[in-house]
Amino acid sequence: MILPRGIRLRPSVALVVCAAALASQVCQAASLAELVKGLSSPDAKTRAEAVDELGSLGAEAQSASASLQAALKDRSPEVRWRAARALGGIIPASPTTIDALVASLKDEDAQTRAYAGFALGQLGARDRNVVDALAAMIADPDPIVRRAALRSLRSLHLPREVTIPLFASTLSSADRQVAMAAVQTIAEGGQKSVPFLRDALANPKAAYWAVVALGCIGPEAADAATEIGKLLSSDQAEVRLEACMALGAIGPPASLAAPALAKALTGDPAPGVRYAAAYAIGGVAANDPAAVGALQAAGKSNDAFMKMVSAWALAKINPQDKAQVGKAVALLVDGLKSDKPAMRMAALEALGGLKASPEVVGPALVSTLKDSDPQVAARAIDMLGAMGAQLTPEIIKALKVPALRGYALRIIDRFGSEAKSAVPDLIELLKQSDLDPQLRRETHFALGQIGPASAPATPHLIAALGSDNERVRNSALFALGRIGPGAYTAVPALEKLSGVEDEFLRVASLWALVGIEPGDAALAAKATPELIKGLSSEREVVRLESSRTLGALGPAAKQALPALRPLVDDPSAAVAGTAAQAIEAIEGRKSPAGGAPSGATSSGSAPAGSAPAGSATPGSGAPAGAPAPGASGRALPARQPVSAPRPGR
Repeated sequence: MILPRGIRLRPSVALVVCAAALASQVCQAASLAELVKGLSSPDAKTRAEAVDELGSLGAEAQSASASLQAALKDRSPEVRWRAARALGGIIPASPTTIDALVASLKDEDAQTRAYAGFALGQLGARDRNVVDALAAMIADPDPIVRRAALRSLRSLHLPREVTIPLFASTLSSADRQVAMAAVQTIAEGGQKSVPFLRDALANPKAAYWAVVALGCIGPEAADAATEIGKLLSSDQAEVRLEACMALGAIGPPASLAAPALAKALTGDPAPGVRYAAAYAIGGVAANDPAAVGALQAAGKSNDAFMKMVSAWALAKINPQDKAQVGKAVALLVDGLKSDKPAMRMAALEALGGLKASPEVVGPALVSTLKDSDPQVAARAIDMLGAMGAQLTPEIIKALKVPALRGYALRIIDRFGSEAKSAVPDLIELLKQSDLDPQLRRETHFALGQIGPASAPATPHLIAALGSDNERVRNSALFALGRIGPGAYTAVPALEKLSGVEDEFLRVASLWALVGIEPGDAALAAKATPELIKGLSSEREVVRLESSRTLGALGPAAKQALPALRPLVDDPSAAVAGTAAQAIEAIEGRKSPAGGAPSGATSSGSAPAGSAPAGSATPGSGAPAGAPAPGASGRALPARQPVSAPRPGR
């Protein structure tokens, strides 16, 4: 034992201190040995606990690295992902640890792959084989794995000359599904991804997917507008089409491309490209004489789709021209009657973009709820919801039509508190003993989104807590929590549920109680320890909702801070973000969530395990659910939706 200079101990004291230090080292070694022994237990839970204990020791568990590497091959996925997480905290890492984690990137379990990728980033592994393996992960079918790979690659701060070829090689993959997954991951990076994508545009094999990604990013990709414009002369129709779509999604910052778009509209041999050019001119809203003239000429075409797109684009360029806007609305409402799903969808998108009067288009949109194409019906739901609660009387009528009931419920959900006049009709639905469980859930969600005005439904929601259907129980919990103090009679039932074996049900019940009894110190004292336990759950949804509920408790949950802080590095972006928000709320840097989680309903406020189905579907650069030109069936994240008719091929 080395003492600070100038400090001396009497011999007897020195002996005692040295003996104590030696005993500590012996105890630590014994403890490590016991934990390593636990890795061989026949019980998976015991093995997992041993891995977690070793992981908590960090660098002090260096001597157990080999045993943890072996645990990466455990038959239990829970042990494997925990072992990957533990190895990520043992710095410095040995070459064998790096090799073992790289091998785990191919594990059949997504969570194990994600933690292995995240661990490699934590360890700062920059070897070429590691970088190549992480790059391959950004095309993983599981979003958690893709995000972990991208985060790790960013954390390694690799030089651009290394990173750009990695992205380009992925985008040029011959496998469409791989390229689509890569585009989704890259697009999630937003403006930070634009430099990489601009370089990828120069690679003929990667240009198509690079421009698709830039279209998904939208206005934040404005710096790439010049390079995208050059692709309008590509010899590949698909590339030209997506270049038009990307320019339209970028919007006014790409207005300098208007002359080239006008040329494409009048002279491109591919109909899909001409449609896309008309859309793009409206998207960039360029009052360029050549572009306006091209649209006016296209509007005289016998092609119904082209007439509709051109009218929309002219109305976007001159929104003050009431005659032009009226003409566009008439054509679009007529387009809703087309026998072609793509045209009906395009008409829907365009009507949303023009912000036409709800009184004019509302009834037409309601009729579209019965559309045979589920994507068209889903988009109509989104648009009716966006038009506001002034349409509530129309939607209540639809609620009484069995074929439209599910759609009407989702629209009321979107209206939120302003749809309180629908509460009596919603309660009548809950009284139906033979109501389909999915419709019952949607009714719960609608009541929850309405909030306190739904208090008269509390007895029916309490009854639903005893349902045999887990999803019905969860949606009832959401509604009760959102109603708040007005649902106080549900407290005894919720307190009972907060003690059940199912960990998600416990956490969701506590969330509801926090919503009903905000600021209750006794509740906070009881709930916080249970929620802290939830933070270490292997279930993402439990970690997510535990974090969210602790944030809702605010400063009263300060004892949870040590357990929350590690979660800001959770492989799940949702958990990491929610944990960070909870920490801010507890530390008083942000107002508590008020008992309403920001999670999984269509309007963003339900326990993640109880999210309603049929929420808005993400699309590519234009609005969700729109027909995607050039890549049939692709669905990519829309960072900046642009309401417009989407050209078909």
